[in-house]
Amino acid sequence: AALRANNGRSRPTRQLDQHCERARGGGVHPRRSLFVVDDYSPDASKVDAQRRASAADRLIRGSANRAGRGRLRPDGSQRPAKPPRAQILTSAEDIPPGVESMRARTLVTEISPGDISLEKLAALQESATAGVLAVALAAYIRWLAVRYDADSRLVGVLAAEQARLREQARAEGHPRHALNIASLALGRSEERRVGKECRSR
Repeated sequence: AALRANNGRSRPTRQLDQHCERARGGGVHPRRSLFVVDDYSPDASKVDAQRRASAADRLIRGSANRAGRGRLRPDGSQRPAKPPRAQILTSAEDIPPGVESMRARTLVTEISPGDISLEKLAALQESATAGVLAVALAAYIRWLAVRYDADSRLVGVLAAEQARLREQARAEGHPRHALNIASLALGRSEERRVGKECRSR
C-alpha cells in the first residue's frame, strides 16, 4: 500500500489468477504506475501448480518484453496490441518455476521474519495515507524534469551511468539480471541525490 501511494496512484492489489483473466480479456496495466499482484503461492495439486506457473510466465514475460498478446477481430484482421505499461510487483511464497530466460526477467528479493521493522512500516503506511509519499514522488519527478530541460546531455549521462552499474553487476548470473540491478541502483542514486539537495536548502 505504501509503494502504491508513493507512486501517486491508488490501484487495487490483484490476485495472480484475476490479473491473467483480465489480460485474456484484453485489459492492460495502468500506465506509469505500480501494479501489485498477490500472490504466487504453492498449490495443492499438480494441475493448479502448472496453471499458475503458466499464468506467472505470461505475466512476467509480457511485462518485461512490453509485449501484448496477439488477438484477431471477428473478420480475421489483427487487433491493436495492448502491451503492459506498468511496473509489476508480485508477492510470493515460492519462486515460479521456469527456464532461466524467464527468471532473468525478474529481480527476486527474499524477506525473512524480522527483516522489516513493523514500527517503521506502520509510519510509512500512515504517511502514504496522508499523501506524503505521493507528494515526495511528484517533487522528484519535477526535479528530474527541470534537469532534463536545463541539460540536453542528461539522458546520455544517465544511460552511461546505468551501463557502468550494469557492468559492475555482471560479475555473475544472467545479463538481464545485471540490467535489472543497474536500473534500480540508478533510481536509488538519483533519489538520494534529490534528498541531499532538499536537505541542503
